[in-house]
Amino acid sequence: MGCAPLTAPANVRAMPAEGSSMYMPIQRARVALLTFAALAVSTASLAQPVESRENLNATLWYQKAVERSAVTLVVYRDATAKLVAARHATSQTASLEQARQGHFSRKPPAIVLDIDETVLDNSAYNAGLVADGESYTGPTWEAWIAARRAVAIPGVKAMIAKARALRYRVVFITNRACPAPATYGADGRHTHCPQKTATLDNLEAALGYRPDDADLMLRGERQDWDTSDKSARRLAVATTHRIAMLFGDDLNDFVLPAAYDPDQHGTRWGTTWFAIPNPMYGSWGDALSLQQRYDGLKPWRDPATAARRVRVSSWNMEWLASAAALDAASYWSTCAAKGWPNERLSNELPYCDVYKRDNITSAADFLAKRVEPLRRTLAAQAALGLDVLAVQEVQNEAALRAVLPAGFKVACFTTRADAQNIGFAVRDGAPFGVSCRELRSLSLEDATPPGSVRRGLELTLDVAGRKVVMLNVHLKASCPTGRMDAASNANCRTLQRQAEPLEAWVEQQAVAGMPFLIIGDWNRDLEAEVNGHYPARNDGSDPKGPIQPQNVNNLFPEINDGEPVSSRMRVVAIDRRASAGKACHEHLDQLVVSDLLLNQLDASSLTAGVPAAKLVLGESGASDHCRIDTVLRLR
Repeated sequence: MGCAPLTAPANVRAMPAEGSSMYMPIQRARVALLTFAALAVSTASLAQPVESRENLNATLWYQKAVERSAVTLVVYRDATAKLVAARHATSQTASLEQARQGHFSRKPPAIVLDIDETVLDNSAYNAGLVADGESYTGPTWEAWIAARRAVAIPGVKAMIAKARALRYRVVFITNRACPAPATYGADGRHTHCPQKTATLDNLEAALGYRPDDADLMLRGERQDWDTSDKSARRLAVATTHRIAMLFGDDLNDFVLPAAYDPDQHGTRWGTTWFAIPNPMYGSWGDALSLQQRYDGLKPWRDPATAARRVRVSSWNMEWLASAAALDAASYWSTCAAKGWPNERLSNELPYCDVYKRDNITSAADFLAKRVEPLRRTLAAQAALGLDVLAVQEVQNEAALRAVLPAGFKVACFTTRADAQNIGFAVRDGAPFGVSCRELRSLSLEDATPPGSVRRGLELTLDVAGRKVVMLNVHLKASCPTGRMDAASNANCRTLQRQAEPLEAWVEQQAVAGMPFLIIGDWNRDLEAEVNGHYPARNDGSDPKGPIQPQNVNNLFPEINDGEPVSSRMRVVAIDRRASAGKACHEHLDQLVVSDLLLNQLDASSLTAGVPAAKLVLGESGASDHCRIDTVLRLR
């Protein structure tokens, strides 16, 4: 896991040092810890699922925009003005089903309306989902209906009153549903439908009259009304009445979407078909994944600007292994036979107890509880325009490929024989070239005495003709804060030794004039070092001089000594609100940007002189780390 200990509740094990793998199961503790997540909406919004956040502007427009009310008033006033003429247009029907049947001219007129976002405004329900970071579920929707809190859409009450005065039958066809499995009476109707009673009550409160029971038709109310397709219910109305007008917020309220022909049906809009705007949901997008929705956009981008923009994420994926490698080593059966001990079957495999504490004890569990949450989280991130992904704590390329979204490829990976490697993935078609190099010196494996920590990985991007170098790191764990010269902490002494090769790399980039950044799991609270103005060394010597590892007291002041001047760097103050309630490690993942790179960035894209960056919480089960997200916009 490569992480520092966190203070745990009494019923959660604390995390020992790195070599044992016995790290605190933060992601699994999340279920209990998020009890404390009754935080401000601004804090919760960072952690809530992307799917929910995507509906923010649509819901806010629906609730706040004067234009939305203006549009619905225009539609209903236009329909009201046409009611008299439509009543006498006996050769005309709004229902395609009735038109095919014919023989409707002598029937009395009716208008048919959908309910949700056509007659009743449910945006308060949708606003609750957005604010709470939740998605639609049957139980929450049922609770909303039972609350009877929806209000009338602007304009609909007056239009319905006019229609009733003109002796129209007013019928409501909705996909609010009677429960399944159903019991039907002798009349073919559902014998117990709580949503019908609640909806009639709500309509009465909103419209000023209670519709007849027969004038409200729910999905599943009869056996042949058991789908969202409203054709059968329109035909039920058509047996006794001519349907003069249809009202809805979704194409399904008028015709099956697959059957819609704009050339054939387009003339019906504003004459017999009246559409009410609803940007929050609908058949136009409900069946699409978030990635498919973004893929469906038809964007325009300034080619010059797009070529200079790079969106970067870094994520420690917490012992992500290749499913094939685990199976080939009989990992699950062997670890189970041994009793899930704190030991490795080989250096290339995670400790036996790494997954057991998450109740992952089989290949199927591993795919469902670890691989799929990672895959879904990355797909959502890719939908937002991700270009470069730096990963830590991943066994090999195969493990990373298993969770990458479509359209991404592994650019490079460290080759250390261990369960924890680091890598880069890049978006196919990204407008920049890439090259890679391992930083073997960071692992100390060739040092005296030799060490056994993770290598660094360098990725060079050619962005619009300019080079940008990124170093992906996963430094020694269990020395997150405080003096690094603590005699009792061997992990800190290893981190002291890593300062020298890390500073050598920084100075190499500076001498070459290469703009660079360092991102990843530093396992050290660099922001605290900077904010506390902590000294580089314990002997008071100038950090510009040769490094004596035993004298290194704080990492960033040591490697940021300003020699040469072009090596100066800044620690980015990351928005870490997503880690609230110990939802993930708060201070281990860091982003450092060189002055050379800052001078190449568009000043308007910077916050307090550095790129904006934030922690983003992954789906439950994905990792005990949040990922870092940032965007580089070159001048």
